[in-house]
Amino acid sequence: MSAVALRPDAERRGGPSSGTAAMVRLHLRTSWRGLLGWPVAIAVALGGTAAGVGGLYAEAEDRAVYAATVGDSPATVAFNGAPLDLGTIGGIAAFEGGFFALLLIPMIAVHLAIAHTRRPEEAGLAELVTAARVGRMAPLLSGAVVVGLALALAGALTWAGMAAAGVAVEGAALYSAGVLGLTLVFAAVGLVAAELAQTARSAYLIGVTVVSATFGARAAVDVTLLPDDVVEGLWATPMGWMSAIRPFGDPAAWPFAALLATTAVALGAAIWVRGRRDLGAGVVAERRGPARGDVRTVRGLAWRLLRTAAIAWVVGATVAGSAFGLLAREVRVLTESNPALAEVIGGAATDNLMGFGLVLVALLAAAAAAQSIGRLVQEEGAGRTGLVLATATTRMRWWAVLASLPTGIALVALLSGGAGLGVGAWVSDGDVASVGTALSAALWYLPALAAVVGLSAVGATAGARSLPVGWVVGGWAPAVAFLGDAMDLPPWARDLSVLDHVGLVPAEDGAPTAAALLAALGVGLTAVSAWRFARRDLRAG
Repeated sequence: MSAVALRPDAERRGGPSSGTAAMVRLHLRTSWRGLLGWPVAIAVALGGTAAGVGGLYAEAEDRAVYAATVGDSPATVAFNGAPLDLGTIGGIAAFEGGFFALLLIPMIAVHLAIAHTRRPEEAGLAELVTAARVGRMAPLLSGAVVVGLALALAGALTWAGMAAAGVAVEGAALYSAGVLGLTLVFAAVGLVAAELAQTARSAYLIGVTVVSATFGARAAVDVTLLPDDVVEGLWATPMGWMSAIRPFGDPAAWPFAALLATTAVALGAAIWVRGRRDLGAGVVAERRGPARGDVRTVRGLAWRLLRTAAIAWVVGATVAGSAFGLLAREVRVLTESNPALAEVIGGAATDNLMGFGLVLVALLAAAAAAQSIGRLVQEEGAGRTGLVLATATTRMRWWAVLASLPTGIALVALLSGGAGLGVGAWVSDGDVASVGTALSAALWYLPALAAVVGLSAVGATAGARSLPVGWVVGGWAPAVAFLGDAMDLPPWARDLSVLDHVGLVPAEDGAPTAAALLAALGVGLTAVSAWRFARRDLRAG
């Protein structure tokens, strides 16, 4: 663990925060694409949802039916948050975009915070910068400033988009401010994680765990208190505070104070930790490996690199599936007592619940595959793949491991999540057949995972800028799954989601032709990536 002393003259002349403005300009010049792209994506998703809702529920009668059916469904409440003020266009838009606003946007905030603090430090850039007249706190403060600017831009664009879609201007402003407040909280959580962890990978794990745990706690509270007492539980989590603002009903001011106070406390904690650790170090040190290695195969080496993240993905998928399965009885009872909701669902309530749960599990499995391939590709950039290939290991053997091991991790996450879903439904509703139904339905998503692996592998060979292609494809899938109806997406936009081709199994029948085409696409792209890797130079080493 290396420690770098700050130049005494930097501390004397400008103090710990000297050079912050210069570093802000550096971030804006080098990272402007991400700092601009994420706010635009957030605004398009939330503004597009508002526009779609305005067309679908223009009449008061339509909104009343929506509130009495979709708003009373525990599955949608678990995904989207508290069903408040659904008699308004803005209330329905906020509810339909709840999964995105309450889970995905906070994860984006965590990513931005870590990408502009711990990642440059891990790469050695912070050591170079602080060797000049830049204070100890400048890297942290400049990262906080640029992330805050990006999130503020996202809030402003969201307000403009929702207002343009016909949502009340004042309500849109309050809702956008709530989104900004929530993202600032989790951006500050990302800053704390970046100070606690010694690597960006560990920081991401901490941040995603906090976001996921908060989302799970919020979902449990909202579903438990549905339908009449849900407002009473909004104080329990920061995500509940955002709902408690009630921008399209009876607005409240205290959630803004709570969000800002939490942000300030977390930012203060990050600053406190920063002032007491060495550059390049972290409070949570990386676990040392054994003194003598015993990795005898290339696959064993790759597994050593991936196993911690792989276990986390599998556990996350299992927990997510189990949580949905445990709602089976409540969903069945609700649909039996609400004929209008049963008519809207148009099928077995438990099957629909499993369909939504498996979509989430499949998304986690796809993310596990994309992240695993990206982690192995990082070895090439660091020059370590060249060391492996200097042995008797051939390029094809290494690439076979790079493609097959992430596929195996994704498969285990998918089946584990499906098993958790089925067991949860069995425990909740007493139907042991739910286990077999969930597992057989999960298998329909295997071709989609193969396509994600193939796309990620092609991106890995096309160049560093093309590596995130698997994340882009996987990231579009939840937008289609959870915002597609609200945004009234055209068929061609839905077709860009690999999961949409599968269908909502088991509520819907699987599509054998689409599954075969996705599997062929995945295999073909993986083969192309192997051919390309065999004929190009290594990036390093």
